[in-house]
Amino acid sequence: MPVKLSELKDFTEYKDKIFIVNSIDELPEDKYFSTEDFVRANINFSEYSLVIVYQLILGDIVTYQYGWCYDNWEERYQFNTIYDRIKDSEYVDGEIENFTYLRSAILVRRIPSDAKCSILMDIYEH
Repeated sequence: MPVKLSELKDFTEYKDKIFIVNSIDELPEDKYFSTEDFVRANINFSEYSLVIVYQLILGDIVTYQYGWCYDNWEERYQFNTIYDRIKDSEYVDGEIENFTYLRSAILVRRIPSDAKCSILMDIYEH
């Protein structure tokens, strides 16, 4: 969702935050995106975990890709994101103004709630 600089303080709670959800009760409270889709999906949490990532990106995002892997070297799970944004889209009248607030989710084989996790992000401009 597009966000203006003046609204930024409202979106910092989940900025660059990752949630490992192993039961429907562990879904984060979400004031901006509905969690109803996750509830209706009837996820088998005995076999799967839902990984939810929130990110606040400078500028306007037009495409994205994401994936999930285990980093054996660092012994942690990693959520990889690649975003394409419109070049210089963060500026309005020469001042930084535009941001994009994103929620990404992926269903993976069940992982422990206390597992080490990280987010790796790449942004390309077009």
